[in-house]
Amino acid sequence: MQFLKSSIVFFITAQAIAFTGTECFQSSFDVSVKHKSAPFGLLNKTITISKKECEIEIAHNQYKYMNRNWLIDICRDPIHVKSTSNSVDVFRKEGECHATSNEFCDEYKTIKKIIEDDGLIFASGAKNSLNDDHGRVFCAKLLVEEYLNANTVFSRNGNYDYIMIRKPIARIPEDLKRKRSEFKPVVEKTEVKEDNGQEQPTIESSGDFQIDESAGPGTF
Repeated sequence: MQFLKSSIVFFITAQAIAFTGTECFQSSFDVSVKHKSAPFGLLNKTITISKKECEIEIAHNQYKYMNRNWLIDICRDPIHVKSTSNSVDVFRKEGECHATSNEFCDEYKTIKKIIEDDGLIFASGAKNSLNDDHGRVFCAKLLVEEYLNANTVFSRNGNYDYIMIRKPIARIPEDLKRKRSEFKPVVEKTEVKEDNGQEQPTIESSGDFQIDESAGPGTF
């Protein structure tokens, strides 16, 4: 009975995660996803992803004349991305994109948006299969984000199964962040003077207190 339960759990897990992060990294594939776009669905958008060993090449065709191409070598340090649309432009990472804005971050955000909007949304097949377009686009997204965003320089003999099982980080809503930053706690201060172990209250003088200069000795 216990063996049967274990087999069922293993089967469900295998179906939920059909390929590991390491298998994703070690795979080679070509995938192309095309869909109709505005206006009136008359124009096409196409994203093509080619992965061979450490190199991931992404080509995006939008409205026939707007073409972008990137080459990302996820095994090469320092972290960078090459734009090969016209000439070859290299954008090197200089700081985390959540804390800064530069050309590298602009390229990364563009690549991420294109993979999600024109790749994952329209790719056919199952997300958990490297034999399907959806699974291949998803694999490419995982590797690109791990390299460009998480600063992981891949090694040919490395184990990257953790990529598939990493839990998402909960984000604090912006309105809650603002309220927390505006909140100023009120701190009450109490001065204690020791007199035979007794706590004595502190008496503050009033700003309206005046001394009668005409008063004689002993009257003050």
